[in-house]
Amino acid sequence: MSKFSLEYEQAQLRAFSAFLLERQQQLANMCDQAKKSGQSTLINPVQFESFPSEVLASYVQAYKRALRPMLPSGLSVSGLCRVGSKHDGGYVMLPPGEGGVVYSLGIDDNVDWDLDMARRDFRVWQYDGSITSLPVNHSSFCFEPLFVHGTKKGASSAIADKVATLPQLLKRNGHWGDKRIILKMDIEGSEWDVFKQLDYEVMQMFSQILVELHVEITDLIRLPYFTAILNKIKRTHLPFHVHANNCDRPVNFCAEKFSYRMEVSYVRREDYAGFTASREFYPTPLDAPCLPELPEVELGYFGLPDRSNG
Repeated sequence: MSKFSLEYEQAQLRAFSAFLLERQQQLANMCDQAKKSGQSTLINPVQFESFPSEVLASYVQAYKRALRPMLPSGLSVSGLCRVGSKHDGGYVMLPPGEGGVVYSLGIDDNVDWDLDMARRDFRVWQYDGSITSLPVNHSSFCFEPLFVHGTKKGASSAIADKVATLPQLLKRNGHWGDKRIILKMDIEGSEWDVFKQLDYEVMQMFSQILVELHVEITDLIRLPYFTAILNKIKRTHLPFHVHANNCDRPVNFCAEKFSYRMEVSYVRREDYAGFTASREFYPTPLDAPCLPELPEVELGYFGLPDRSNG
């Protein structure tokens, strides 16, 4: 139950909406001035100053609690491994072993993780409707230029013929019921609807889930909705590692720090007898900045209420 009244929450959210509109106009003016002067400009609308909102701070706290890393009992960060590249394209995992099935959703121009899994004798099923071919090929890759959404109905008419759902692909590829699949997902915000639509039976097919979670600046008032989806995931899987993508700098709401893009590693709950809250400081030695030219984002003792940055 919220500690704020409905009227108070609505007033703070209206104030934040007005702030976003004002900031948007400022950015548009900056772009116009740069264009008139013949200068090139690259302005990231996510990078804005802090907004003093207790309501948004409470939303962020709940979101972070849903991502609190829980390690399988008896396992420490030293028992994890990094698969893929050192920077963008690498993910922290539980040791995946050798051989099996991988679904890689969202490719763009980076298949470092896919190649590493293929070298471990995994068959890699890849989907990305934004590209027509892979940057690098491998005999273990199975690529199709398809977008993966939660439902085909939610896709725009422009891409409707290039959209599939994860259950459709699992059935078509003969993987339905296989409970050894590893899922990697970086689909620029569509992950929320995918997870919303996946039922318990499908979720139980994945031994590990590696996902980059995306929240846009205009979606901050929807954080309770995203948190509800994260809590749904926790019915079957628990997060055991978190890392902030440093392409956007974090913002603060009443000193509560929030990162817009989070790389999260999940493991299936039923595979372990118990879990304990991680006592690690994030980023860990296994992590590296996605963009090496920018500093890493410190999450601290992420989600732990009795330690700093929690």
